[in-house]
Amino acid sequence: MNGTTRREADEILAELPDRISDVIKPFARQSPDHPALVQGDVTWTYAELAAVVVDTTVILELYDIRPGDRVMIVSENSLALVALILAISEIDAWSVVVNPRLSAREIDLIREPAAPVACSTRSRCPTPRANTRSAMTPTLPCSAGWRRSALAH
Repeated sequence: MNGTTRREADEILAELPDRISDVIKPFARQSPDHPALVQGDVTWTYAELAAVVVDTTVILELYDIRPGDRVMIVSENSLALVALILAISEIDAWSVVVNPRLSAREIDLIREPAAPVACSTRSRCPTPRANTRSAMTPTLPCSAGWRRSALAH
């Protein structure tokens, strides 16, 4: 383990939060007005970020995203991407983050084995395949598009 014993590794892992979304919670309690994220002229405080994560989690649950599900996010780095990753983590689902600059074929090569139950996009959307219901494309606070797999569950 390159200088780290198994016991040291276990101790490090034991100190990690259960979810990535847990990382912001102490800051939201202790420093709610402190800037958490900045994108251009938009700044979210820890309290605002926590609120957006809660709202986004509720929306994901309304779309029946469940623990263990994979949600594909095709997005540039952004506030919305952070909020989605944290909200997906909050439900114990998994984010599959994909660079939107990839070709549609490259995105499909990631999507096929990942078998996400949903896809959220912030830029160009991959062409819907037979396994997605394009009728379900509501706008989420952190998403330009949303597709729920017809094959999920």
